[in-house]
Amino acid sequence: MAIGMFIHRLHPKTVAPRFVKSIPSTVSGIPGWIRLVFYTPSNYGNGGGKGRTYPVIVNFHGGGFTIGSATDDARWATAVVQLADTVVCSVDYRLAPEHPHPTAVEDGTDAVLYLYEHADELSIDRERIGISGFSAGGNLAITVPMRLQDIRQRRNTNEGYWNPSVSLDDTGSISKKQRHRDEETPIVKIVVAWYPKTDFSRVPLPTQWPDKELPWFFVKLFDAAYLHSFDAARPINLYSPYLSPAVASDEQLRSALPRNVLLYTTEYDSLYAEGERLRERLKGLNGAIDVQGKMISNKKHGWDRSPNVFQEDLVAQEVYAEACAEIRRVFYDDPRGLLASGSTRKPPLKSKDVVDENINLIDLA
Repeated sequence: MAIGMFIHRLHPKTVAPRFVKSIPSTVSGIPGWIRLVFYTPSNYGNGGGKGRTYPVIVNFHGGGFTIGSATDDARWATAVVQLADTVVCSVDYRLAPEHPHPTAVEDGTDAVLYLYEHADELSIDRERIGISGFSAGGNLAITVPMRLQDIRQRRNTNEGYWNPSVSLDDTGSISKKQRHRDEETPIVKIVVAWYPKTDFSRVPLPTQWPDKELPWFFVKLFDAAYLHSFDAARPINLYSPYLSPAVASDEQLRSALPRNVLLYTTEYDSLYAEGERLRERLKGLNGAIDVQGKMISNKKHGWDRSPNVFQEDLVAQEVYAEACAEIRRVFYDDPRGLLASGSTRKPPLKSKDVVDENINLIDLA
């Protein structure tokens, strides 16, 4: 996998990380450090961007919660930096089996908290924070805002700022006025989830293309590592919304997720059905969440990280640009998205493999 990711970063050429920070874990009960890798627009921190603050996308890599690193999504980071004029903070959350659930969710929450609390020194606009993720990271893109909502209610003070010294078990007292203000100003403004795992409480249904699915041996191995509990008396709750967002209540989804959600699934993926079920649930929340994104036909899970040193994947190029245009619209109130980005990169070619989100869900139940 390491060789594949090296080639993934090699062609097409990707931007290099600008700087790296390591932060201590505060949400998890297990002490440790979380590595944050930053990709930035070209004028970040120099004369052209002096005094300016940038929006940020916090990204979570895939790998079944057991493998992978923060630099795996270099192509996506490059697209966001260049097309959405946005900083990308990619998170090296701690991995299973040494760190099973919920450590990854807690580390992801810590990353968002850190960016919010240190926004000024990082030249980041704390009012423009988004989250993205791929596969396992797509799960984190949805569950981290839910965990963040819980942390927010527990840590918020009447002054409207987090007090990191307050423990998770101390619910404290939050004024109705402050709670209302929090609900009106969500920290996360957009979520972009790529072929996410959304429901551990159900065994994924096999597709019609078993030869194109993720090998079941690896799926079971990853799940066993991530869902392992070191305390036999307290097994992992597969119905926890912080693990399986698909089983969260409507109120939990409505209150924790931002209005803007982009959800991408792929046709040849055992996770396709559960991803589309979640899409339909979010659509049914009385307009509280604007769900965009597509099912991408003729593609398998993780197709966009397949190494190819000879040519770019036009489908990946197109859907990345589409997602970046929506990120730019949310962060810059720019309805033209890519056309207004000032990028010299040509708009991607249209591909017949990208289809609308109007999908027949008869077979997804």
